[in-house]
Amino acid sequence: MSDYCINVIMLCNMSSKKHLLASVIDDRRAGVSLLELSKKYGIAKSTLSLWCRDLKLSAVVREKIKRRWLQNTAPARAKGVLKNKQKRLDSIELEYIKAKKTINKVNPRDLLIMGVGLYWAEGSKKETGSGFSFINSDCLMIKLVYEWLTRILCIKEDQLIINLVINEGHRTRELSVLKFWSNLLKLPIGSFGNTTFIKNPYRRKYDNHPNYFGMLRIKVRSSAWLRRRILGMIKVFVEEMPV
Repeated sequence: MSDYCINVIMLCNMSSKKHLLASVIDDRRAGVSLLELSKKYGIAKSTLSLWCRDLKLSAVVREKIKRRWLQNTAPARAKGVLKNKQKRLDSIELEYIKAKKTINKVNPRDLLIMGVGLYWAEGSKKETGSGFSFINSDCLMIKLVYEWLTRILCIKEDQLIINLVINEGHRTRELSVLKFWSNLLKLPIGSFGNTTFIKNPYRRKYDNHPNYFGMLRIKVRSSAWLRRRILGMIKVFVEEMPV
């Protein structure tokens, strides 16, 4: 059907129900949505849109229409959110399965390279630095670096200096936060050094207050040699990188 024919049909429909125009306008001014008007009068939304396009609605009426639309579409939107969430979870699971097939088992060399990569990204690399120092809030990253140091680089636990860095606003949670890191690394709380408290001049409050665990700093005593070795491995990676 041509555009011309469609326009003719629309004009005919508009003309046949023109006697309803005043009622439609009154309802629209009262805050009735186009969808509701369409159901009430049996008129297409496109036609109603043309009838009401020059109608100026007050802010109160626009807000009323918006609230009713949100209320009427809430079930459908909630269903859509759940559907999208499930699709995202399915996608995550699928990519995890693919990743597991790609990586297969992680061997000591893999862990060595991963640890060097993490230090390259997050560790202290200043020329004036004297030893190994790594700090982060990501608990899984801290766990991996700890295992990398003790299992791959054979650093003994008594060579490690581990301390918590936390916001001043969480001082009263110090013990519970230390327990979190203690359970993660399977270390007694007594093996942690003094906690460093960061002063926050703005005293900002965050929604994740109970789930905030600060950062953990890991240092190695007399480790200038270790730092140089890691930086040396980073240099080798750069030199051997395929062009």
